[in-house]
Amino acid sequence: MKKQYFLYLPFLALLAILTNACSKQADYTDAIPATASEVVSINLKSLANKAGSKDTESQKALQQLLESMKSEMNAATFQQIEDVMKNPAQSGIDFNVPLYLFRDSLYRQGAIVAKVNDEGKLKELLEAVQKEKITTNIIQENGYNYTTLSNDVLLAFNASTLLATNYASKAKLEKVKETVSSSLRQTQENSFSGSALFKKMQSMSGDINMVFSSTSLLQMYNLPINTKALKETGNLKDAKMLAALSFKKGSIDLEMESYTENKEVKELLEKHLKCISPIKNTFLKYFPESTLALLTTGLDGEKLYNALQESEEIRNNLSINDAKELKEILGLFDGDLTMGLTNVTLSHAPAFLAYATLKEDGALDKLYDQNSPNATGWMKKIIKLDKGSYVYKDRKMNIFFGERDKQMYATNDETLYKSVCKATDPSALKTAYAGNLKGNQGAFVVNVEAILNLPIVQMIMGFGGKQAAAYYLFASQVSYLQMTGKGDKATVVMQLKNKDENALKQIVKLVLGNLSSQS
Repeated sequence: MKKQYFLYLPFLALLAILTNACSKQADYTDAIPATASEVVSINLKSLANKAGSKDTESQKALQQLLESMKSEMNAATFQQIEDVMKNPAQSGIDFNVPLYLFRDSLYRQGAIVAKVNDEGKLKELLEAVQKEKITTNIIQENGYNYTTLSNDVLLAFNASTLLATNYASKAKLEKVKETVSSSLRQTQENSFSGSALFKKMQSMSGDINMVFSSTSLLQMYNLPINTKALKETGNLKDAKMLAALSFKKGSIDLEMESYTENKEVKELLEKHLKCISPIKNTFLKYFPESTLALLTTGLDGEKLYNALQESEEIRNNLSINDAKELKEILGLFDGDLTMGLTNVTLSHAPAFLAYATLKEDGALDKLYDQNSPNATGWMKKIIKLDKGSYVYKDRKMNIFFGERDKQMYATNDETLYKSVCKATDPSALKTAYAGNLKGNQGAFVVNVEAILNLPIVQMIMGFGGKQAAAYYLFASQVSYLQMTGKGDKATVVMQLKNKDENALKQIVKLVLGNLSSQS
């Protein structure tokens, strides 16, 4: 239990941070390597304010947690912890300036850097924690102090900087100590803090600001990054992403922006953006208000095909016939393309509905008549039902598709097929997010409220136990998740049902309530 409570200390400290007097930036940021692929800046002071750390209910909950810890510690250690909770400055760490998380080739597991404003107080706190067998004895060497936590975390500090990082095994601890020692002696000229990107990151207004390379993002999601197309156009590591996470009244917003000083990479991004046109909300009237997930964009199929053809890798892997088919198919589209997931059950495949704007009437019939006599592969499975109406028959499902008045449709639900191109009421046009989509080049919305109302979800929650109930409780506070993009910028918004109270304060209430129930 002692280690479990110790893990709550950063959270408790965050809620207890005083909200006055912001300190001036210090050289503790010089410890961040210039080669860092991911850097995160956390404004603890702003988060504490928005979390309602001085509210009566928060103070009461914190006091209850402290009391529950009292029996787990000796009196002297508890007194030390309680003093820090009441006055975070007693920890020796300056919580009025950002805390930084980073990762690079030497810190593969990541590291944390914080500003030390009183080395003696920090040492006293760690010595108190050591008495509880949570950390090891503090050792001084090479101009800094260090201790270890849980046999896999190294805490090193000097008069200005606290650096914490993981190490894989005791055998590798010495190597990690060498790396940390070098970082603590680093100057701004050799640090990420001396870069223009760091200064741009500091100017962002989020409670949590981030910068990461495109390669690190792709690796994070196990996506391929060694394609010839990327190598032909320049070094992908020169493409960075900046992001600012902000907790606002009723929502959590993430603003993202691409950043590069590489001319070739910039031209590549601009070229692909020209294939995507602004969304007009052409098809939202056909989708029910309860649509579970919605993806929409504006597409110029001809420009997209031309952009794809510029890639040597794609040209080399497409046969002449495949390239011809791809050109004919993509060439049909010019305008909004909207797809939606409308229902999920145990007995059938998830139901979807899709619409797209076509360049001309009769485009599908023309394409079918040209290719059906010599159809091969998947095209042999297409059956013409009527003029402008088709079905793709497969063992797993049938997909109905066709066109009406320059509007192509597709669905695997026969009920939806019978009412295609007919406005539904209430439709997605009446949702709170509809107006946010128009004018952007791409958008994706997850209707959390509608998903939680699905019978299959209700059934799963009924068998999920306490953990599932906790997840459901948090998810039930969310109305929808919305992602939009235009140009080199994108925005992600988690919209909560309660629009009058700060989102972080709402989360803190849920967390404190859960912790109190476990005490």
